[in-house]
Parts: sequence; structure tokens; C-alpha cells
Amino acid sequence: MALIEKFNLPRGAMQVTVPKVGQMQVDDLTDGVDIVDEQEIGMTTVDLTAAEVGAKVILTDKLVREQQNNVFSIIGRQLGDGMARKKDTDVIALYSSLNGGTDLGADGRLMNAANVHAIISNAKANKFGSQVYIVHHPNAVAQLSKQSATIA
Repeated sequence: MALIEKFNLPRGAMQVTVPKVGQMQVDDLTDGVDIVDEQEIGMTTVDLTAAEVGAKVILTDKLVREQQNNVFSIIGRQLGDGMARKKDTDVIALYSSLNGGTDLGADGRLMNAANVHAIISNAKANKFGSQVYIVHHPNAVAQLSKQSATIA
């Protein structure tokens, strides 16, 4: 979820239209000289539609009376964990359309030093911006750590 930008919907709305622009170039300024070079920012828009999610929990009177622990706290934590898993699953489903559908990785591929180097080089060469992240499975990251460790 840390990779996702948050947008607030206007009151009563189910959809928000978000503008998208390309990279811009900044030029050196000279005192008294007007900037006359024009740039096409390639502005497009994308419509984002919200969806509702939820869960239903039924607690019996008997359960609430018999439990020593605060059952409402436990249920609240479980609901929160479930919502976090739902958000993560939804975000992961978007990965295949990242980078305009360009495949910068592969399912089941190990995360070795050469692959990490290639991905970082590609991101820098193609000016992906300052917020570049690598998302990978913990087992693949462990493999990278193992490969990078030095043995005395």
C-alpha cells in the first residue's frame, strides 16, 4: 500500500477523474530573457471508480458473556488484518499493468544481483523519477541476501 497514491472522492461521488502528465524539462534562466520554448506535457486523464468492501461478523450473547478477553478488540483486529490483506491483494493484481505493460520481471524468477542491477539501470536510464521501488517476494529477497553475503 505504500506504493499507492491516495485520492479523496468528492462527497457523494463514486468516481474521480485524475490527470496524468508526462515528464517536463526545466531550462536554465537568463535574467531578462523570456522562456519561449514550449513543451507538450502529454496530459491525459484516468477515471478511478471506488468499490465497497466489507465483512460480516456475528457474535452471540453467550460468546460475549463467556469470554474473558475483550472479544470486540479481537474481532476488530481481525477485521483490520483482513482489510489489509484485501488491499494488498488488489494492489498486487495491478502489477501486470505497471509501466505500460512492460515486463520488468518474471514470475518465479530469482532476485539475483545481476537482475537488481539491470532493473535499477533501466529505471535510471529511462528516467522513471525519484520514487523507484522494487517489489518482490520475501523468499526471492532472501535469495539475494544469501547470494550477496560474504563468507569468511
